[in-house]
Amino acid sequence: MGLIIENITKSFENKGVIKTVLKDINLKIKEGEFLTLLGPSGCGKTTLLTIIAGFQSAETGSIYLEDKIVSKPGPDRGFVFQDYALFPWMTVGENIIYPLKIQGVSKEKREKKLEELLNLAGLKGNENLYPYEISGGMKQRTAFVRALGSNPKVLLMDEPLGAIDFQMRHRIQKELEELWLKSKKTVVMVTHDIDEALFLSDRIIVMSKSEGKILGDLKINLKRSRDRESLEYLELKKELTSLLEKALKGNDGFTEI
Repeated sequence: MGLIIENITKSFENKGVIKTVLKDINLKIKEGEFLTLLGPSGCGKTTLLTIIAGFQSAETGSIYLEDKIVSKPGPDRGFVFQDYALFPWMTVGENIIYPLKIQGVSKEKREKKLEELLNLAGLKGNENLYPYEISGGMKQRTAFVRALGSNPKVLLMDEPLGAIDFQMRHRIQKELEELWLKSKKTVVMVTHDIDEALFLSDRIIVMSKSEGKILGDLKINLKRSRDRESLEYLELKKELTSLLEKALKGNDGFTEI
C-alpha cells in the first residue's frame, strides 16, 4: 500500500516550444514515510506534487494511492501551500475547519475536530485571532492542521516554510517535525533547501533540472530530533550538496544510499 508514481511524463508549451518537465518518473512511497523532493528551480518537483494532488494531469503514467488511481483532487490528499493560503477574513479556527464545512460535516463534529486540531498544533486560545494577528510560525501550523482536518492519507507540502524568515526556520522546522510525529501521516514535501530536507525527511529524492530525472534516492536513518552539527549529518549534507550540483547541470548519474 502507500503512494505509487508510475511512468509520469509532463510537458508544457511556451511560444510554440514544447519542454518536457518530467519524463518517466517512478517512485514508491511507504505509508507513514516523510519523503522530500529536492532539486533546483525548474526541475519539475512542484509539477509532480500538483499531479499527485490531482490539480493537473500527466500526459502519460498514473498515480495510485492505496491501489486507487488519482484523477482529481480529493480529501484523501491534504495540501499545504507555500504562502499558507489562509483566508484573511476568517479567524484561525474558521480557517482550520473551513474544509470540513465545505464537506458538509455537522457543526458538532466540526467543533470537536477543531478542539483536537488546536491542541495538536498548540494553538488553543488563538482560535479567534485573524491571520494578520499571528506569527509566521502560527500561520504555518494553522495551514498544517487545516490540511489534516479531513484526515487525509497523504499530506502534500509545497515549500511550506518558504514564507518563513531565515532566522526563524530552524525553530519552525522543529515545530513541523513535532506535528508530523504526532500525526503519523505520509508526507511528500517539495523544497530546494538541503538542510530543511535533511532535518525533516526519512527519505530524499534529488531531481535533475533535465526532465526531472531522479539522481539520488537517499534514506536518512539519523535519530530524531537531528543534530545539525553531528558528523553523520554534515556528511549527508555534503553528499546532498554534491548531488544538487549535479542536478543543476542535468547530470544523469544515479545515487542510492
